[in-house]
Amino acid sequence: MTITQRNKPRLVLLNIDDYERLMRQSDARSVGTLDTMSRELLDEFEAAVDAYEDSDEASR
Repeated sequence: MTITQRNKPRLVLLNIDDYERLMRQSDARSVGTLDTMSRELLDEFEAAVDAYEDSDEASR
């Protein structure tokens, strides 16, 4: 299931079987947590979340 915002895909909802299959197929080197992210990548991630939040609030 795709969740949209203003007709643009924003999130995807998967059943657990599909999620687990995708995770098994993913490159383990690309999987991590916020604790294992580099500071630079974490800053980029936070900026992207903030920008998304700002755009969502502006549309209200």
